Amino acid sequence: GGEVFVKILKRTAGFDPSELMALKGNSENKVMVETILEKSKKSSIFVEQAAREKQNAKATYGAFQAELWRLRYVAARATVDAINSSESTISGDITHAPVKLTAEICGVGPEFRLYLTIQNMSSYKMASNLTVLLHADRRHYTINKSLAKLPSILPGVPLKIDFEIVAVLDPNDKLPPHTLTIDN
Repeated sequence: GGEVFVKILKRTAGFDPSELMALKGNSENKVMVETILEKSKKSSIFVEQAAREKQNAKATYGAFQAELWRLRYVAARATVDAINSSESTISGDITHAPVKLTAEICGVGPEFRLYLTIQNMSSYKMASNLTVLLHADRRHYTINKSLAKLPSILPGVPLKIDFEIVAVLDPNDKLPPHTLTIDN
C-alpha cells in the first residue's frame, strides 16, 4: 500500500534469531521479530573480510606495503626501460632540448585526423630544426601531408600539428583491405 518503514538500529545491534524470539512476547518488538533483516551475500563477504583484516592487522598491512613497494619497483623499472629504449616519448639527446611527443586520433571513419603535440621540456633551451615524418603502409592508409618542418619551440609552450589520414577502401565493397589488422 505504499508504506515505508524506517528502522534505526544501533551499530551494536544483534541479529541473532534466538534473542529475537525472546522479545516476541513484547508487542512493540513483534514487528521487528517478524521481519528479520537478511544480509546480502556480498555484505556478508565484506564483513568477513573486514573481520579477517582486523584480526591479522599486522600481516595485512605488511602484505599491502610489500605489494605497494613491488608496484613502485615495477613502475620504476618500466620507466627506466622506456627511457633507455626507442619507445620513449621524450627525446634524450644531450645536445638538444628534450622534447615530449604525444599523439591523439580524432575520428573513427575512413577519414580521421592525427593530432601531434610537441612540447619542449627544457627550462632554458629552445628546440629548433625539428621535422616530423609520418610513415604508414600505403596499402592501408593515405597521408596527404606526411612531412612537417617545425618552427622553433619555446620551453613550456606546446605546439600542436595535425595530419589528415584516410584509410584505403576497396572500391567494390567499400571495406578496408583484408590485410588490415588491429596492429596496422
